[in-house]
This record gives sequence, structure tokens and C-alpha cells, in this order.
Amino acid sequence: SDHLTRKQCSDMKGGLMRYGETLLSQPMIYELMMWLQHNFQNYIDQSTVDKAAESNNSCGVWTSLLQLDHMRAKVKYIKSIEKWTSDLGLTGRLIFMDKLIFILLQGERDDIKNYLVLQKTCKVDVDSSGKKCKERMISVLREEKLQPE
Repeated sequence: SDHLTRKQCSDMKGGLMRYGETLLSQPMIYELMMWLQHNFQNYIDQSTVDKAAESNNSCGVWTSLLQLDHMRAKVKYIKSIEKWTSDLGLTGRLIFMDKLIFILLQGERDDIKNYLVLQKTCKVDVDSSGKKCKERMISVLREEKLQPE
């Protein structure tokens, strides 16, 4: 469905199955259709409430702390990070501590999520044999909404 998430579809299917079990040994197709018509709007309404709550929760400035596994092509990698943060309107810091590599980002939550998609889908580094590779070993250590002062 375009209106429901997978979980909501699964929940609705479960509800329909439970209702169907109460109608065993009698004609039930019409009853099941009526149940769907009656309950579908409830799932749509819940979906709208969930989306509004999620939208309200994702607004504002978020801070995310990411950890990279390694960085072999340092210059190219740093340029990619700078470009993506600039394009997405994020602010951030790249922090090196011995062998640990952290990225601290601040901005809209959706922009941070888009950054993570770029990080995981674009070839930004090289592997041990020198071939270009995607960063699949990035970890989100912390993600938190900044509280207004």
C-alpha cells in the first residue's frame, strides 16, 4: 500500500487473520471485506499520526557522531566529506585520535541520513589491494536532537 508501512500492513493482515479465525465454519468473505473497509481507515489515520509525530521529531538541529573503520585514501576521502557536508548544509568536524576516526555532524536529521546514504553508496576509499571501495564499516555511535536553549 502507498498509505501504510510494511509494519502497518503486517498488523492489518494479522488483525484480519484473527477476525477470520472467529468466523470459521461459516461464510466469511463478505464479513472480511466489511472488516477491511471498517478498519482500513483506522490504519490510515494511525499512519498519518505517526508521520506527523516523526516529522515533528525530525525537525530541528541534530548531532550525530560517526566512526569510520579506516581511511586509506585520506585526501580524496576528506574532499568527499567536505563536499557532501557542504552540499547538504551540514556542519561538522573530522576527528583523528590515534587509529580512531570520528565524524561529528550537525544539521537537519534528513540531511544527516542523506549523508549516511552517500557515505555508504559512493566509492570514497581504496581497499588493501588499491581498488576503489565504498565505506560499509561506518558506525553511528550517537544521534541526538539538540535541545533549544
